[in-house]
Amino acid sequence: LGVILLPKHLPCWGIKKIIWVAMQHLVLAVLFCVALTNAQRQDHATCDGTKSSAEDHAFHSSFGNVDYDASKIDFSAPLKTVTRNEIMACARDWVAKQIPYCQCNGAAECCGNCPHCSTTRCDCSGYVSYCWGAMGGYTTFDMPTIAHKITKEELLPGDVLLNVEEHVIFFGGWENNKTKTHYHAFQEPGCHNDGPHHAYESVVVYPNSWSPELFIPYRFNNVV
Repeated sequence: LGVILLPKHLPCWGIKKIIWVAMQHLVLAVLFCVALTNAQRQDHATCDGTKSSAEDHAFHSSFGNVDYDASKIDFSAPLKTVTRNEIMACARDWVAKQIPYCQCNGAAECCGNCPHCSTTRCDCSGYVSYCWGAMGGYTTFDMPTIAHKITKEELLPGDVLLNVEEHVIFFGGWENNKTKTHYHAFQEPGCHNDGPHHAYESVVVYPNSWSPELFIPYRFNNVV
C-alpha cells in the first residue's frame, strides 16, 4: 500500500471516501497474503516440509520401489494361522528396522525403500497384513473380511484398532491394566505428518487421539 497524500483543504465527505477506499485495499491485501500463505503450505506438504510440489513428487518416486500390483496376488489362497507372539515379534521387528512408510504406488506417499512392495506394501494396513501373515496386502477397507469386531475388554496384543476409512493400529497391550485409558500402539503413520515416517511404537490414548469414534477393535480371524 502506498502513502495517501491528502490536499490541505478537502471536504469531510471526501476524507471519508478516501478512508473507505483505503480500508477496502487493506482488506484485499490481507486476504491475498492469507491465500498466498495457504498455497505455500500446500506446496510444501511433504516429509520434511521444505520441498515444492515438483520436488515432493520426485522425492517419493526416487526410491525405486516396485509398484504394488494386487492383480498379481492370489487372494483366494487360504490364510495361515498365526500366534500372538509371532504377530508382536513381527511388529517389533518393523519398529527395530524402522521400515519406512510407503504405499508402493509411484509418487504416492513413500518415505524410503520398502522391502515388501511386491507383497503387502509398507503403509499402515500393509504393516498389519504382513504381521498377520495375510500376504497380498489387505487395505483398511477390506480388513473386515479377514477380521471381526471385538470389545475393548477383549483386546489382546496382536489385535488392532481399525478406522476403515483412514488408518489401522496394532494394539500392543495396556499401559495400565486397571485404568485402560492408554495402550502401546505400533503403527506406520504416513509421510505427510510430523513424523516419524517409519514403523514405531508409542503410548496413545484409547482408542486414538484423532477421530476416536471411528477406531473400532478388531481381531484377525486366524490368530490362535
